Amino acid sequence: MAVTNAGLLKLGLRIRASRKILGRSQKEFSSQCGLDRTYFAGVERGGEHNLTFSSLCQSVPVLTVTSQLSLKEFLIGQAPRSS
Repeated sequence: MAVTNAGLLKLGLRIRASRKILGRSQKEFSSQCGLDRTYFAGVERGGEHNLTFSSLCQSVPVLTVTSQLSLKEFLIGQAPRSS
């Protein structure tokens, strides 16, 4: 049974949106992150798998989160700061 958590759902949706913007499939993206595709799909759906900090750290570089966009900003959906 999946645990419902608004934060996990929001994170999963942000990861999915970012992956789609980059034009990557779940299979390609999860492979680049070193994560199982079915695990990653559950993360994107939010709540099916609780993304560990370690897995999140593996995913963020693949999402090309820049130094202008902190992890916190990515997670809460803020726009990048101007330089």
